[in-house]
Amino acid sequence: ITEADAESVEGVMPHVLAAVRPVIASAVGVKGSYDLSPLGVASGGELQIPEGVVPDMAQSMQSMNENIERLAIPLPAEPVGVGAKWTVESESQVQSMVITQRVDATVRSIEGDRVEYDVQVVQTAKSGQVMENVPGQYVNTLESLTGTGSGTIVIDLGRVVPVESNVVSSNDLSFTTTLPTGDSAAQRVRTSMSMSLFLSEDE
Repeated sequence: ITEADAESVEGVMPHVLAAVRPVIASAVGVKGSYDLSPLGVASGGELQIPEGVVPDMAQSMQSMNENIERLAIPLPAEPVGVGAKWTVESESQVQSMVITQRVDATVRSIEGDRVEYDVQVVQTAKSGQVMENVPGQYVNTLESLTGTGSGTIVIDLGRVVPVESNVVSSNDLSFTTTLPTGDSAAQRVRTSMSMSLFLSEDE
């Protein structure tokens, strides 16, 4: 990372921006390397975080390093063209939960090494999993999790992660919080997010 900064957008208070900027700027100097297969699968990732990176930023970078192999959707082994469809199923661990993900992809266009495709995403998890256990305070147990998403992703066959994406997603999470006294309470969290990402192609 050679440059890192936060830009002011409407609704963000100046003092919040001032507090965030040095945290983000501390990421300058972080280096990483990955092996990229012909099918677009990243593996063998190594992230070098120098001293001086703010702890919160270092934790975020480590989290990204652990999940970067799931950022790109692997291409099929056989040749594909515009209109081709395929499905990728995978499992990932978030905290102590195992989440199953299914991605249906459809190629929209191909220009040289750039491939644009539409995606439909569904995430589920088995009930009864312990989401979080804080000894002496509480235990959160999963009741249900359903996540959906859709959008468009652009990849460059020579890069580890997508160079552009526009995705809308939503999640519906239900869990039970149990206290040491045995008392419990049902919780439900619904979230929705719209995210656009653009990766600079400057070397």
